[in-house]
Amino acid sequence: MPDEGKASARRREFGKIAAWLLVIAGFFTLLPIDVGKPNFLGSFTLCSFAPVATVTMFIIALTVYWYSKKSDLVALGILFLLIIAVFSGIWAYNAKLPMDGISVNMVIDIYYFGERYPGEGNISKIFLNLTLHNPTLRNAPAFAVEYCDFFVEGKKLEFQTYDIFPSAGIRSIKPVHVELGANQSITLDVEITLHPDLTRVEGDTIESIWGSLARGDFTLRMDAILVSRSYYGPEQIPEYSFVLASKPFSVSSAYQS
Repeated sequence: MPDEGKASARRREFGKIAAWLLVIAGFFTLLPIDVGKPNFLGSFTLCSFAPVATVTMFIIALTVYWYSKKSDLVALGILFLLIIAVFSGIWAYNAKLPMDGISVNMVIDIYYFGERYPGEGNISKIFLNLTLHNPTLRNAPAFAVEYCDFFVEGKKLEFQTYDIFPSAGIRSIKPVHVELGANQSITLDVEITLHPDLTRVEGDTIESIWGSLARGDFTLRMDAILVSRSYYGPEQIPEYSFVLASKPFSVSSAYQS
């Protein structure tokens, strides 16, 4: 039993020393040193994760001190929950918060209504400028514009995505993966082609919107989701992915000729 008492005393002593070192490390994260990336509060400190990292260090110090005085099971449980909290904070800082800060604006740049080829009947072509702006001081993770739905006069269009030789639908939004740095903007060109025989209107007929398109007096709405994915798997087969962060948005633009 004396050996067990000595081991317990050594554990308490080690716990005190480790706890103090972690407290000191926590204060070091607040040193006003520019590392090129602002912290959660927008200021520049030695650790860009401050003050989350500061609080984390203090909690770890408390856990270590608790470990030196309490049972191993309780300490390990607290440490496990702490690790989950740390990784959640890192994910929120690097992915979720920058993604949520992105603003989206849409403008109809060019509109055409008329024959595509002589004798083929009229089509409608809408050229959009989709502007994405990251007003934060953090780089947004690479993302894509996915799950796009378009509405004319509040009625949902049903068509397919194409890359070349369109008949009706939306041209693929390029680039597929968008990289948006801190306080930067990017404009994506979107082209939509509507054909009276190939375009469908959900729950209605194409005639319900064709008159507005012919007059050049309509409102277009776009619903989509910004999605950041992490890809994995061999390159020679289709890759799998899981979503790191996402942000749904809805933008509209009115056009009058």
